[in-house]
Amino acid sequence: MKPLISSLFISKNAEELPLLRQFCAEQHIAFHAQSLLQFEGIPFAIQHPFEIVFFSSIRAAAYFLAQSAVGHAVIACVGQKTADKLNTLGYTPTFVGHQSGNPSQVALDFCSFAGQRRTLIPCSDISARTIAKALPADQVEEVVVYRTNAKSVYVPACDVYVFTSPSSVDAFLQQNEKPLGQIIAWGDTTAARLHELGIGVSKVLKTASEEEVVEVLRGN
Repeated sequence: MKPLISSLFISKNAEELPLLRQFCAEQHIAFHAQSLLQFEGIPFAIQHPFEIVFFSSIRAAAYFLAQSAVGHAVIACVGQKTADKLNTLGYTPTFVGHQSGNPSQVALDFCSFAGQRRTLIPCSDISARTIAKALPADQVEEVVVYRTNAKSVYVPACDVYVFTSPSSVDAFLQQNEKPLGQIIAWGDTTAARLHELGIGVSKVLKTASEEEVVEVLRGN
């Protein structure tokens, strides 16, 4: 993917993307970074004891840890970015998914790791539930710790669009036409939503990171 690029949109806020922002500045690419979602923590109650807590995102970890503790449970998470954030908070994950852009593979790997241990999964109210559905129902408890709301935002036409979640795609379409540029999906679930809507996808990220976006833009 090495055509000349003059503008890029990504559905995350700029302060979350220092590397991508720097790359765009160096390459004279107009950088449009805007989250299309708003989040709010909500009260929750845990019904059953758990031996593992699985965090599917940095946000799920933050909202859960603001209200609860992991106790003696083993910590697992979807990928390295979430693991890095947990480390800064003083928590060391035992299980870290290797391809956060491919949650189905992470789910398979996690099932092997979990065995028969009871797992708690803090999540959003619109979670795709990929990990939970891979485990026996009597072995997992999901607890909704935050709510996701769409923000209707106008986005100027760009050469490249990077969508970071299925809900970001839906929020984008509330005020914008279907994008006509090159489309990068943050992972498989985002790609699936784009395909459902008849939007072609140029690249699906495996690690779902800004580093990988830069690699794609460089043509690596």
